Amino acid sequence: MTGRLPRPPAVIAFLAALAAGCGSTTTVAGTVTYKGTPLTGGSVTLVSADGVAHSGPISSDGTFTIPDVPTGRVAIGVSGPPPTGPGGRPTPGPRTPDAAPTRPAPPEPPAPTAPAAGPAVPDTYLNPRTSGLTGEVDPGKPLNIDLP
Repeated sequence: MTGRLPRPPAVIAFLAALAAGCGSTTTVAGTVTYKGTPLTGGSVTLVSADGVAHSGPISSDGTFTIPDVPTGRVAIGVSGPPPTGPGGRPTPGPRTPDAAPTRPAPPEPPAPTAPAAGPAVPDTYLNPRTSGLTGEVDPGKPLNIDLP
């Protein structure tokens, strides 16, 4: 006897399948533009082949970084920066009739000049599964997203 335990073919096949299913992951970085203009906020969502979503914010210069994304083909979703109102503040959502304040709001301070909100991104790009946007995640290669 050589001291080795016998390995049935089923165990060997299982271990080989398990090893084959373990893909590598990488940090994905890139720039998001809409009609050639970098987005100044929002988020990017990547859905890998295993169906898991990986998301990260878009910086004010249009760049994003998302860690631990499996390499290979991904579906892409993009949300743009929120719409802004006067003074660069986010535009409030609709109020419901019973959401009346209990006391009057203090007067608004003078509004500073707002930075440009960036282009408004159509809702068609929100859902990675229906946006029609795809890309390839490769270690060391940027994933730039140019929205038409």
